[in-house]
Amino acid sequence: MIGHPAIAASRPTIEKDLRSHTDIGSLSNTLTNTVIEDARERFNTPELMLEMPSDAIADIDTQVESIEPVTWNECSGGSGPSRPLRGICHRIDVFGWRVVVAGEGRSESLRLVYYIPQGAEVGSWVPQPDGLQSLSEAVQQRILTQVAEDAGIPVSSLHLLWAEARFFDRCLNTREETPNSGIDIRPGWAVQILVNQAISGTSMQQPLWIYHTNMTGTDLRLVSQGQWMPPP
Repeated sequence: MIGHPAIAASRPTIEKDLRSHTDIGSLSNTLTNTVIEDARERFNTPELMLEMPSDAIADIDTQVESIEPVTWNECSGGSGPSRPLRGICHRIDVFGWRVVVAGEGRSESLRLVYYIPQGAEVGSWVPQPDGLQSLSEAVQQRILTQVAEDAGIPVSSLHLLWAEARFFDRCLNTREETPNSGIDIRPGWAVQILVNQAISGTSMQQPLWIYHTNMTGTDLRLVSQGQWMPPP
């Protein structure tokens, strides 16, 4: 008889999780189309189009690769959005969908990962790709390699702490004194690079470098440098 109460007590939690996924229903076509339009706007830019083969179609083909119901917690994690390092937070479960949109037609395929919370409505909810989950391994390595070369330190001493999808001007919002900076809108990423303590020679704070880059990580520009400490 020992252990039976614990098993019985855990059953409602399991059943609750199963009901949550069952009751969430299907993602509406309206929200799906909103995500597709956002991805298409990020994919089909003159910069990315120039990298396509000469015999390719006019636009990068944007398609939904997968849609799946997921549950996440802003504090303890789960199968949800990337979470910044934080201190004390509220453990609130969020139900929603993970949508992966692929852009085909280039030698290096692109993918954007979106999370849509249950109850989201077009107009009040703004699609925003998850930066860390949307950056491919190739793009991440390209960014870290360039940062390491510029700083004269090994790639192994760098860590990609955070990435956020952004829209920039032609100069990637780096305040360069260029007359043409405001003409084009360039999608890309604001990334935070953390330097290993062994390299920085600090015991608590670590150097944190913020860069802006284009979608593929081929144009990387330093924006600011600061210090980072783990949250309490």
